[in-house]
Amino acid sequence: MRLALYGYLAALSHLGAAELPERVDNSRSPAFPPIVRQTHESCAQEVGLSTMMTYAWNRHHGSNAADPNNQFAGRFVWNFLNRGENRGAELTEGWHLARVIGVPKVTEYNTPRSLGEWPSDYSLYYGAMKHRIRTYRSLPLSNEAQLSAIKEHLRQGEIFGIEGRLHGFKQVTIPKGQHEAGKQLVLNWGRKGKGHVMTYVGYDDRVSHDINGDGRLTNDRDLDEDGEITLADWERGAFIAVNSYGVDWGNAGRTYVLYRESAVTPFQRGHWASMMEILPNHQPLLTLRLKLLTTCLSAVRLRIEIDQKKAYTPILFDLAPANNAPTLPNDPDQYNRFLTGKHRLSAGPASQDERGHVLPVELGLDLTGQLPLHAASYRLVFHLDQATHPNAAGTILEASLLRYGSNGTLLSETAFADLPRAMRLTEHKCLLQR
Repeated sequence: MRLALYGYLAALSHLGAAELPERVDNSRSPAFPPIVRQTHESCAQEVGLSTMMTYAWNRHHGSNAADPNNQFAGRFVWNFLNRGENRGAELTEGWHLARVIGVPKVTEYNTPRSLGEWPSDYSLYYGAMKHRIRTYRSLPLSNEAQLSAIKEHLRQGEIFGIEGRLHGFKQVTIPKGQHEAGKQLVLNWGRKGKGHVMTYVGYDDRVSHDINGDGRLTNDRDLDEDGEITLADWERGAFIAVNSYGVDWGNAGRTYVLYRESAVTPFQRGHWASMMEILPNHQPLLTLRLKLLTTCLSAVRLRIEIDQKKAYTPILFDLAPANNAPTLPNDPDQYNRFLTGKHRLSAGPASQDERGHVLPVELGLDLTGQLPLHAASYRLVFHLDQATHPNAAGTILEASLLRYGSNGTLLSETAFADLPRAMRLTEHKCLLQR
């Protein structure tokens, strides 16, 4: 995929500005969701799922994102990643999880009372399974050829997640007499502090700023006096960014950002623009319904076996890193804990009653494509990882496999035998009840 990406960039490197429209703004499409203010440090999932996934889904289906039934709940994924605190998660981590477990609509999701609390409702998970990320990738953005590639994607209707620092960012009001006078223009994102993920939804080649104060607006002068003219020397052209700080921020939630910032920023994450693709019209055919009672959900290790050579471990119960770790320097996936082997999931537990007693949690996991729809036997294998969570305890209360037809009709539900069973350090195996 990486070789194909760079081949694609090379193919686009010949594009000139004249071959592209001078302005594109995909946030004006009916497929783009309303701009809202994030309530926690959930910017990456607000951008990657609530905004970008919602936009992609409505664009594919020709529907209107103003309808809450057509919007996705990025908070669902963020709550698996925040580790029970008000902390951010990586953009690619959210997409990685959304590719495996899916994302429910906002009308289906009731925000849990506690941060890091895993929701309990098989039907919620089943609905999420149908709405997944197919793939995602990050494109470098530091020079003119890379800018042309990004602009071409924007022209085709794509949008991007980018990361910058907001602490100390420099923003001006475009002066009277210039194109888009009165609008806000970011000259550079901040140079300190943690990153913040935003959405690049378009661009405008005429938005400008006199960087060197010579009274001219140019893209052909060596402003930094390094002996060559690069994107860092451009005074003309800006991206259109949408921020998840609500419509009171910037220009009704939007701002312009000079192209040159992508070349001059010292923030390595700011040299990438990330895009995603949805998996449209997915229908689960084989699923697992699982009911647990545990003090620490992220301590549970579980897999489904057909035989010793054919087994599947759902990402929610797996500690091992994926095998496709990034190899390119500073690729955003370098920070993806699902790829680097650092456990990322919130510990849970499930919700508690009024006396503080832990309540059971019911989950749903899609096994379609991971295991045969029909096999001689299926085994549920589980234990507690007390190396990382020494005080964890729990019980598997119920587990069953569900089969669906291609139209979503439930064909059968078959329970695993010998449950309930307490989870211990050593593995337990339960066979499917015939």
